[in-house]
Amino acid sequence: MEPTNLPEVIKQVEEEKHLSQADVARQLQMTPQNLSHVLKGRRKLPAEAAIELFDLTGIHPRKLLEMSKKLFAAGAHAGMILAVVSGAFFVTYPTETQAQTKTTPTQFLLCKDATQDQGDLGQGTAHT
Repeated sequence: MEPTNLPEVIKQVEEEKHLSQADVARQLQMTPQNLSHVLKGRRKLPAEAAIELFDLTGIHPRKLLEMSKKLFAAGAHAGMILAVVSGAFFVTYPTETQAQTKTTPTQFLLCKDATQDQGDLGQGTAHT
């Protein structure tokens, strides 16, 4: 059965090729952190990575980019500005467990401004 979303595609590659997520990231010419951001919908899959992933899966790059676009659209709306401090702001991203229990820590990313790539200035955990 063909995967229907990008995390499923990556999981299938990991299982079929006996690779770790970090190994898959390297094959896609990405850092493991960037691939993680893509899989969480925080960044879009680069076109070059879609071509590399096509070589591993046979799934057309256009379909892979569409999967990434949908994931990014869902992830982009999940973040919420927590606070503005000296021109920088904190953006929260609920963890899966938090969505279920509403009691676990929230991941946050410190960004200089809305146009800067998320996470460039720092990352941490805040308890709610």
